[in-house]
Amino acid sequence: TGSNFVESVRFLADIAGVDLNNQEELSEQYLEMKKKREIQQEIKKSQHVAPVTNHFPELVLEDLKPRRSSYFEDRGFPAELLDFYEIGGFTDGKGVHRETIPIHDEDGGLLTISGRRTDSNEDPKYLLMKNINKGTTLYNLDVAKCYTGNVEEGLDRTLILVEGFVDVWGLAMQGVYNVVAAMGTDITPNQRDLLSKYAENVIIMLDADK
Repeated sequence: TGSNFVESVRFLADIAGVDLNNQEELSEQYLEMKKKREIQQEIKKSQHVAPVTNHFPELVLEDLKPRRSSYFEDRGFPAELLDFYEIGGFTDGKGVHRETIPIHDEDGGLLTISGRRTDSNEDPKYLLMKNINKGTTLYNLDVAKCYTGNVEEGLDRTLILVEGFVDVWGLAMQGVYNVVAAMGTDITPNQRDLLSKYAENVIIMLDADK
């Protein structure tokens, strides 16, 4: 239930030592995360690796970002967080606006972009700009794997598994960053392999029917 999810968030934030009322501190953490991502991107560029043909062109994100609406901000998600997750938007030929959510692979390569309809919850609520098998990846793994814990210090690594994009963002708002999403799919063997690759412990926060 919603109340149980909120209680779980507060419990995890307590473990992480995060003050949920200190939004200034959380904003600084988003900026630090953004700097870390930019450094990782610069390192990748400096390696002169040939582009992988099954990846989506990264430049499209810059075109979509200025067209982001207030849809997610109106639902309580701060601009700093939406900037970090590179949320953008577009309006199609039928006048339907969609907020765009990049989906990366575990190494940060852009696999596709999901468009969330903002005028209603009618299906299809989400559309992929390029079809992928969502069962072969986990949303936010490229970020979450950096926050699982330090094995060298004798700590077991931990990932938190949730259902969708906004669940990941909701926990990030509370300073909990080791979170990945199954994107509404049943957990697949490939996703289990990814979880076990990066964590010894997995905390599952899915709907009861998953």
